[in-house]
Amino acid sequence: CNTVYLDAFQSFKYIFDILCNMRFIVPYKALSDERGNLIEIVKSKNWKQMNYSFTKEGSIRGNHYHKTIEELFYILKGEVKIEIHNLKTGMKETNIVKGGQGFIIELYEIHRVTALTDVEWIVLYSDVFDQTNPDIFRVDGA
Repeated sequence: CNTVYLDAFQSFKYIFDILCNMRFIVPYKALSDERGNLIEIVKSKNWKQMNYSFTKEGSIRGNHYHKTIEELFYILKGEVKIEIHNLKTGMKETNIVKGGQGFIIELYEIHRVTALTDVEWIVLYSDVFDQTNPDIFRVDGA
C-alpha cells in the first residue's frame, strides 16, 4: 500500500485507495473567508462518542482491535504512523497521517498508532465506550 496524504481542503466525502484496505477521511466541505476556515469533517449519525488525545512524540497507542466499535481518527496537529492488520482479510498496511487528515478503523482491525511528533487528535466512536465491558482486545506484536 502506498502512503497516502489527503488535503483537508478537498471536498469529497471519503476517499478509498484501491491499493489499501484502510478508509481515509476527506472533509465534506471547506469554506474560507477573511475570518478564517470552516471545515465540515464528518456528517453522520453513526458516531456516539468523541475523545481528544494529546500524545507525545515516540509514544505508541492502540495495539488492539474492537469487535463492536469502529473509530474515526482525525489528526489536528502532528504526524503519526498507523499500522493496521485486518484480522478478517489478513491484509497488513502502514500509512503516515498528518494534521488535517483522518482515517477509519474498522471492526477486527488491529491498530497501532505511533506518534512521529507530538500529536493532537480527535477520535469518534461508533458506540459509547463501556468501561465496565470494554470492547478492547489487546494483542502483542501487532
